[in-house]
Amino acid sequence: MSMIKTAERTYEASGIEGISQCGLWDNGMGGGTALVRLAANSYFPAHNHPGWEQALMLSGKLKLGDDILEAGDYIFTDAGDIHDATAIEDCELFVVTEKGVEIIE
Repeated sequence: MSMIKTAERTYEASGIEGISQCGLWDNGMGGGTALVRLAANSYFPAHNHPGWEQALMLSGKLKLGDDILEAGDYIFTDAGDIHDATAIEDCELFVVTEKGVEIIE
């Protein structure tokens, strides 16, 4: 069993302004599980999903394509889907990816 207590979490800059992440588990295929934080008005550029992705909004509001996600909303992204995202307000997501993402913008 592996455990990461709240007090032990560390968030690292993602390389995209206003976005940080706390890696929780690496699946060995480029994906895994992470907590992702986006500061209000931060922009995650268009990206491809080489594998599926699941995300649960823990807090805040996020514009994903034409949709607005809020705390409690869940999204499943199929492999090959391409989209960008803009944080409407500070937000945090629980994200599980099969093979990570590829920035294309």
